[in-house]
Amino acid sequence: MEGVEKTVFQCATAKGQWISVCADAQSAMPSFVQYRFGKPEKVELAKPDVDAGNLARWSFSERALARGMSRSYRFTTDGYGYEVFVTEAGMDTAAGVVVSKGEKVLATLTCADQTWSEDFAAVSAIGQTAAP
Repeated sequence: MEGVEKTVFQCATAKGQWISVCADAQSAMPSFVQYRFGKPEKVELAKPDVDAGNLARWSFSERALARGMSRSYRFTTDGYGYEVFVTEAGMDTAAGVVVSKGEKVLATLTCADQTWSEDFAAVSAIGQTAAP
């Protein structure tokens, strides 16, 4: 949907797959946010569906750390949780996605070589949650 979406987060993994979060860019408040994973020429996973309940599936959290900040978007669909994160703490920075089923972490995919870009602020009002 080129031209009507805003990239909220994107990066490449060490294996050349892309992690991205895109949102509707046609208005000030997006009508959808979607996680995508795969190669540039072939999206392997796009969740959750872009439908009327899309925004209710997402939560955003921001947490202050001793020397930085952690921000993440999370959604659950079909029993699986996906949390796209960016953590910046001094010289230690990381970004990627954690995939879980229930309380069990199935995979953590990190961005290669600190190459991510993010604009969580563009949609941070959606599903805002307070962090301890």
